[in-house]
Amino acid sequence: LAKALEQLASTSPPPASDPTTWLCARLREFRPALVVENNEQSVLEGLVMKCDEFANIHLLPTERLHPQTWNFRKCDDTDLSVFGVGQCHLDGISFLLKHLKDDMGFKAVKWFNMSEEPVVFLDGQACAPRIAENMNDNVDHLVSIEGYELDSMELR
Repeated sequence: LAKALEQLASTSPPPASDPTTWLCARLREFRPALVVENNEQSVLEGLVMKCDEFANIHLLPTERLHPQTWNFRKCDDTDLSVFGVGQCHLDGISFLLKHLKDDMGFKAVKWFNMSEEPVVFLDGQACAPRIAENMNDNVDHLVSIEGYELDSMELR
C-alpha cells in the first residue's frame, strides 16, 4: 500500500468530480495478482445453519418497519444519509431498499453487510454456520478471512 500511495503521489491529481473512484482505480492497478488455489477440503463440513433471528431481537423503541427487519435506524448526523439495520431476511432487505427509494427519495442505495461471519439465505431467511454444540458463537475459521481465502472457499 505504501508503494502504491508513493507512486500515486507522483501522478496527475484526481479529477475533482470523483476522486474516490479515481483513487480506487489507481489502487487496483497496484494490487498484486493472487493465485487462488483450489482446496478440496469442505468449508462447512460438520457445521449446521442457524437462523439469524431470535426473540426480542428488535431492541429499539421504534416499531419494526417490516416483520423481517429489525433495528433500522439513521445515524445521528443529520447531514449524512447513513442507516443501519440488523441482519435482515431477504424480504426485509427488499422492503428497506424500496422504502429508501420510494418513501425516502433516495435514487441509489449502497448496501454493506458488516457481519464478520458468512450469511447464507435459505428460503429467504438469513442463516449463519455454527458448530452444533456451540450455536451462539461464530465459527472461528470463518471470521475475518482474507479475500483470497474467500475466493478459495467459493471454488469448492
